[in-house]
Amino acid sequence: MTNIYVDGKALQAFTATVFEKVGLPVEDAAIEAEVLVWANLRGVDSHGVQRVAGYVRSVDAGHFNPRPNIRIERETAATLLIEGDNAFGPVVTTFAMKQVIGKAREAGIGWAIIRNTTHQGAMAYYAQMAAKENMVGIASVCNPPNMAPPGARAAGVHNSPIAIVVPA
Repeated sequence: MTNIYVDGKALQAFTATVFEKVGLPVEDAAIEAEVLVWANLRGVDSHGVQRVAGYVRSVDAGHFNPRPNIRIERETAATLLIEGDNAFGPVVTTFAMKQVIGKAREAGIGWAIIRNTTHQGAMAYYAQMAAKENMVGIASVCNPPNMAPPGARAAGVHNSPIAIVVPA
């Protein structure tokens, strides 16, 4: 098998262009591309650009909203409830993390719940956003059951990921 090497910046630019072509605003397309290529550059190819074709199909099928109305529905000094409007996961999760980091600066902690989102990609990307601000970052996903526990006949648990990043 022959390995093919692609420059990360070139891959990110190409990926952003693909997302622009399916209707994402330039800034959102750049976020989506950055998160996917970030995963590839760390060896997490399952959450990298191999997902692009599926995401494009999801836009075409109406499952992903390329121009969502992302909004804060409820808010306290330290918490947020965010309506994602079926946005691309990285777009709404990056929005949430920026809000959470601001709240953590003011209140000492920040927490967001996002509803109506799509696949968010590699969760460590978002936790790392907090670490870059010298904060502990925790990012997780809670999904409906998709796996049957041993001995069960129906799904009862989910393999929900969690990422914890502590600044050096």
